[in-house]
Order: sequence, then structure tokens, then C-alpha cells
Amino acid sequence: MKKILAVIGITVIMSLVGAIAGCAAGPGEGEEGQGEVQLELVEWGIQHTRGPATYNSVAYKEFAQIISDRTNGGFKITIYDSKGLNIPWEEGLESVSSGAVPIFGTPTSYMAGSNSFFLAESLAGMITSVEAHSLYTSSLFDLRAKVLDQYNVTELAHWPFDKQVWASSKPLPTLEDIKGTRIRVSSADLSYVIDGIGGLPISMAFNEIYVAMQRGAMDGFVTGVGAMHGISAWEVADYLTDMTMSQAGEILMVNDEAYAALPDSYRQVLQEETFAFQQRMYYLTKTKELEEQAFLISQGMTYVAPSQELRDAITEVGTAYWSKWAQDGGPDAKAAFQIAQQLGYAK
Repeated sequence: MKKILAVIGITVIMSLVGAIAGCAAGPGEGEEGQGEVQLELVEWGIQHTRGPATYNSVAYKEFAQIISDRTNGGFKITIYDSKGLNIPWEEGLESVSSGAVPIFGTPTSYMAGSNSFFLAESLAGMITSVEAHSLYTSSLFDLRAKVLDQYNVTELAHWPFDKQVWASSKPLPTLEDIKGTRIRVSSADLSYVIDGIGGLPISMAFNEIYVAMQRGAMDGFVTGVGAMHGISAWEVADYLTDMTMSQAGEILMVNDEAYAALPDSYRQVLQEETFAFQQRMYYLTKTKELEEQAFLISQGMTYVAPSQELRDAITEVGTAYWSKWAQDGGPDAKAAFQIAQQLGYAK
């Protein structure tokens, strides 16, 4: 009888050891029916608009690595800088909507070709700081989600794009200084504002700016301080005027079907990490802009503070432009402009 009990005891102990070993085995390491379920490998690619040396690219790649680490390599995201997937920036929304790519990162202004509502985040002359952008675009969330839903797309993260300031061959602190000044701009709204305050807006490809300034074909240009660094703006422009023309947004969006098809655990990780990524990008936008501005000054550019008269004039002209845009743009555009008015950004 004792021998029988001993055998039973050993059998029970061996069964428990086997069960514990099975639970401890990694995905696919246990016998059939034991251990963790091996999830399928999911591989996505994210194209974004910045170059490989930018803080944006570094942050994206850290984000992708964290997701890989948290899913034990099961969810792999490859970051493609600039046009690494050969998708024109203006076609990002349509590419995600159609399912051609599952996910995409882009400034929201590039989505305006698909729907003019996305110009609502720019509001040149009205939204002129990271803080204003944060409050305004947070207030736009439900409206933006409704518009994105028409495209079978969900917003995963949203943060400010680089503020657009001035580099010039002469100081531009006042309205009088702006009169007759030739300034390169990148959009119709900025062109309207520059014209409205007495300047001469010039449309030109970004890669032509350096030579045009070098040859004296224009007096200044509007772009982000990071972009100024990228083209060595201090070599052709002596002054940096801290007049933020606009503070637009940048978005990371996902196709709804691709999102729903993710294993639950992967989707949870993606939700958590995109929220952390969004917070990180807000922080970096503020700190890196200050660092870039300090670098430009260290290279010899002179910092110029705009007069209050100039700030007020730009807001007034900008408000007139966006008021007309809202009237012509339909109910969503009107709702976005009304939110800006309620927050006190219209003049």
C-alpha cells in the first residue's frame, strides 16, 4: 500500500512539475496545448515627413523599438524617413483610407487636398504657439474624429508641427519694415497674410530658397527653425524674426480594418505607446525648437522680436482669411472656426 501511495505521489509531483514547466515555456516552446499561444508576426511600415537626423525620426524609431520589445518581437514596425515608401505626402490620408498602407504619419495640412477641413489646424495668424495649438486641437478632437471616420481612419496620436517663423536679410520687427519685402511662403493662407500686411509673397520650392537668398532674388522666407538649420540659413539670412505665422498639427493615423485585425494584446500596446509618443512629441516640439533657435543665433543670426503692432496686424488679417474660408468650407469648417473664436484666437 505504501508503494502504491508513493507511486501516486511521485506521479502527482511529476505532473505538477510538467505543468509548471509548460507554463514557463515561451511562445511555441511547450508541447501542443501547453504554454503561451504563439501570435502571428505583424509587420507594419510608417512613412513620415522628416529626415533621418531629425528628432522626429529618432522619436519614431524609439517608439517602434518599444512596441517590438513589449510584444517580444511579434509586432514589428519599420520607420521610413521622408518618402521612404514612395507615397506622396499629399496622398497619405487616401493611402491609409484605401488600406494601401495600414498607418501613416504626416502634417495635417497635407491632408487638405482630400478634405479642406484639415486646413483648420493651421489658421495662420491665429494659432501661433504650442500652447494655443494644444488647447485648440484638443477642442477639435471630436470634430476631427468625425471627419476621419468618413475615410475609415482613426487618429492614434496628434502633436504640433514646427512653428513657422521668418528668416531674412534685414530685420523685420514692424509693419513698416514688412512693406515691399519679398518673402517666400509655402501656402495660400500664408501668402494672403503676407500680402495683407504689405509684404510681397513669393511661391517657391523649398530646395530653391538658399540660392534665391544668395542671389538676392528675395528678402526672406517663412519656415521652421529646424528646416533653417537644415539649409544653413545663417549663410544667406542675417535675421531670425520670432513671429510665428502658424502652428499647425501632425498626425499618426491608422486604417480601421488593419487596426481591428491586430491581436488584442498588440492593439493594447499600440494604444498605450502612441499616447506616450504623443506626449513625447509635444515635449520635443517645444524644447527642440528652442534648441534650434539658439543654434541659429550661435551661428550668427540676430534674434528679432516682432512689435505688438505687427502681431495684431497678422492676427487681424489671418482672422479675415479664415472667416471667409469657414463660410465657404461647409459646416465642419464653420464649427472649427467657431471653436477658435470661442477660445479667443480670432481678432
